[in-house]
Amino acid sequence: FIHNINILKDTAMLFDNISSIGWASFASFFLWFSFIFTEKKEILKTKIIYPLIFIPPLLFIYTQWAGFLTVDYIKKPWGWEIVWSESIWLYSYYLYYLLFMAIGLYLILNFGKKTKEPIKKKQARIIFIATLIPFILGTLTDMILPELLTYNMPLLGDVITLIWALGIVYAVAKYKLMVITPALAADNIISTMADSLILLDSQGNIASVNKAVLDLSGYGKDELKGKSIEIFFREKDFKSTLLDRAIKKEAVRNYELNFKTKTGDHIPVIFSSSTMMDEAGGMAGIVCIIKDIT
Repeated sequence: FIHNINILKDTAMLFDNISSIGWASFASFFLWFSFIFTEKKEILKTKIIYPLIFIPPLLFIYTQWAGFLTVDYIKKPWGWEIVWSESIWLYSYYLYYLLFMAIGLYLILNFGKKTKEPIKKKQARIIFIATLIPFILGTLTDMILPELLTYNMPLLGDVITLIWALGIVYAVAKYKLMVITPALAADNIISTMADSLILLDSQGNIASVNKAVLDLSGYGKDELKGKSIEIFFREKDFKSTLLDRAIKKEAVRNYELNFKTKTGDHIPVIFSSSTMMDEAGGMAGIVCIIKDIT
């Protein structure tokens, strides 16, 4: 509405005040989003973080409505030009905006470099670029150029922010940003479950293990991949018996066995397994669950 030359000055001021709910809080919500996206759970658990993030925008929304940020509106060919105050409130807002956006961008960039998950790496790249472009352009058009140029130009920050919105929409549509898919849920359950889980291929060799297996056995993940299940269980004909039952789609329930660790120790466990089927109805692999009963 600020770009509409047909509205009255008081109306332009009213709509600018209402829109301040968005532009004054954008940096805070972006920083909050960055903490969530980059999985900074320990930071989000601290009680002080929420006042630090959300009190500043409330303060600047109040100062906008009180007339401490914008002091006048001048009619121009493109709409209403905002006349900013030269008070400490304006420069405090600039500092808050630049600081929060810079921290959020750094968190996302750093997360994208360190994460081992390809999808999250791509999501981080999209979000970083989609945020950096409007951040730079918006800062130039709404903060720097108005101070340097002798002629007036319209504020384009609200329009440029559409680049960020389109980037988020693309990340959601393309890579399921912040969407819990069955595969993602399964991966998280497997990685955090207390019991040991081993996925075997159709030959009875280890395809994948969760962290609990590594903790119980003392092996590294690379040491186990492709190895026979008999690295853990030395019972006679264990592998062939397990495969035979899997082919017949027979589950194994609560067998007491001895689990052999890397150091040669034997740990009593409860062993269960079931067959994974492919789309054609054939055996794709075997899921093994091991429960330490010591």
